[in-house]
Amino acid sequence: MGNELGISLNECLTDSVHISVIIPVYNSAIYLQQCIESALNQTYKNFEILLIDDGSTDNSPQICDEYFEKYGNIRTFHKKNGGASSARNYGLKEAKGQYLYFLDSDDYLECQALEKMIKCAIDNCADLVFFEAKTIDDKGNQVFGRYDYHKQYLTGQPYRIMEEMIDNKEFHVGTPFFFIKSSVFSKNDLLFNEGIIYEDMIMAYKLFSLANVAVHIHEYIYVRRLRPDSVTTTKYTEKNYISADTVYWEVSKFRNSLPKEKQSPKHLIRCAYSVINNYRQMTPVVKKKYEADYKSIIKDILDNDAYGDKALKLECKSHLLWFIYKAKEKVFAKIKGN
Repeated sequence: MGNELGISLNECLTDSVHISVIIPVYNSAIYLQQCIESALNQTYKNFEILLIDDGSTDNSPQICDEYFEKYGNIRTFHKKNGGASSARNYGLKEAKGQYLYFLDSDDYLECQALEKMIKCAIDNCADLVFFEAKTIDDKGNQVFGRYDYHKQYLTGQPYRIMEEMIDNKEFHVGTPFFFIKSSVFSKNDLLFNEGIIYEDMIMAYKLFSLANVAVHIHEYIYVRRLRPDSVTTTKYTEKNYISADTVYWEVSKFRNSLPKEKQSPKHLIRCAYSVINNYRQMTPVVKKKYEADYKSIIKDILDNDAYGDKALKLECKSHLLWFIYKAKEKVFAKIKGN
């Protein structure tokens, strides 16, 4: 880290731990060393690493203990398996940093990542920093265009930036894409929803609604690995629908608690589509099991006049109507373009 950066940060931060890097660990032994080493080898040095072993059954616990014994800024915790959200919540309770970063144990950071994150936060008085990720497959080959942004988002009100990103179809909700001031969590009693997948859809919405200033680092500083057994690549199960259902109601409830100027329905519309698409993927048996619940969500969406989204309103009534509407939109857009 250069002297100029060190002086700037020391003027703004106390001598306590500046950053807590929280790493939930579950059966990721083959990737874990690369992940931890990427955090240790950062150009910025005032940070702690919390390794939260979430009941791993491979040799991940031993790897965590070895790093704890070797490095003074690493703390290791072993807990009963409860999922990534449970591990993150455990880390939240133990973290001492003024800023928080959640790193997935099968991913890794570029060497200047923490330096760029905290410098951006300090220079812009921001309590939320978001950035882009280079994506690789399980063999380390780069996959293009998955977690990047097509434009530079200007520093400002996070909920406005979120609306703009949704309009541009590039609101990436993964928690590892965010660097957050710890007070955003503590002042608002924020915790991750446990026992579901898609939990980042809830947390991202809350962070962008509650933070005061957000800043965008328009470059790759994080490397995301797409594994064959990840949530984004595995087949739909009953848990997918249950999770989408939970996300919809949680986001709806939280949205209603916000001031009127922050109650844009744009993210909730995404959550509504997630419920519909997940339900459509279920087997007939699962559909029958959750039919009443699904109908209650559809009723809620329609009672809210589909949140001003005509396509969503048609989708709730008939997928065929939605398909025809979207087809017409494409034709009109093509004619207009010519």
